[in-house]
Amino acid sequence: SAFHVNASNFLGGEPVGPSPRPSRLGASEVLDLSSPKTSRRSSRGLPPAAAEAVDDGQHKWWVEVNALLEGLEPTGSTSELCRACESLWKLLRPPVAAGVSGPPDCAAPTSREVLRRRTCVEVSARRLMDRREPELLLHVCRLVLSTSEQPAEASMGSTAQTNAIRLLSKLSKVEANDSLFLSLELLPLLLQVLQPPAQGLNLSDATSNGGAPPQFEAMLHAAGALKNVSNDADNQRALAKMGAVSVLSPLLGAQVLVLGEADGAAARRATQLLVTMSVVLRNISVSSSVVKEFLSSGCLGHLCAMFEKAPQHADLCLNASRVLAKLSIDGAVVKYIEADAARVHGMIRAIGAHPHNDSLLVRVCFVLGNLAASSSRATPRLHALAPT
Repeated sequence: SAFHVNASNFLGGEPVGPSPRPSRLGASEVLDLSSPKTSRRSSRGLPPAAAEAVDDGQHKWWVEVNALLEGLEPTGSTSELCRACESLWKLLRPPVAAGVSGPPDCAAPTSREVLRRRTCVEVSARRLMDRREPELLLHVCRLVLSTSEQPAEASMGSTAQTNAIRLLSKLSKVEANDSLFLSLELLPLLLQVLQPPAQGLNLSDATSNGGAPPQFEAMLHAAGALKNVSNDADNQRALAKMGAVSVLSPLLGAQVLVLGEADGAAARRATQLLVTMSVVLRNISVSSSVVKEFLSSGCLGHLCAMFEKAPQHADLCLNASRVLAKLSIDGAVVKYIEADAARVHGMIRAIGAHPHNDSLLVRVCFVLGNLAASSSRATPRLHALAPT
């Protein structure tokens, strides 16, 4: 006997209908387990048995989503594929749906069904990753990141989402793509990736080959993409309106704490992430409207703590000083820095550790000069802290 087995029958573990009967071909019996010709869509959508078991609204919504997924052919035109991705994006995002969990007013699908749907989207998107058009690739990346209610959590365990974030980082290096990041609403998705996971971010963990943990890689690439696109003035204003400072502050503070740990690998990764994130904050800080947010979110304190925790890291201190130099023209910021001598002492230690770094020296002295000019009490404090 000969057997032809379709692997899709073993995906998801759902029943696929009545058991097939063998047919005769000459003197042989042939048992064909491939899906019927008319069921190509259901192999990637809801199997018939599963469709009957889920909420009717969920079923109708997924049938519409799956029909669009079927149309994502690698040979399609750029405009057609972008339109299909746009339609999928609208179906997967609120208020229509909460990612692949479906419409919020319908019964929630099982976790296995959510995973199967996400796999369907990721497989369809993967088929377009060999295309070269930036606009199409940005649409595809957005589609992959939209498959979860919480992109930050999903990116930790999904290779497809991590790869999409890595591709966004690569595409962000081309200045011509800056406006697309804004118009396709990719900025908030990248910010969500930089929200610390509920279980914490363990930078000491490594992959089996000694590489960085996937959590770190996803966040580093997301921060890198924001670093590049935040050079654009429109993106700077958009990030400020989104409350990017408040979003980044918790992760910034968590990584500053890691700097004091004994684990060298974790401290190096924390420094790498902080260096990149501080550039994003520097770009956003050009807007005077974010000064209050730097204070209220605790972000200003985290920046000052970088000097205290790691005065030996020239790049980290330089980036932090660039942000403080922009903010210190505001009286409330000066008052905050002046309130704790440790904040000033950290800056002085940093320039003492890098006496030939002119860029760092100029910016730190600018901040200290603003402190001295704002209050008669600041000058004797600076004298007392200055190295003899």
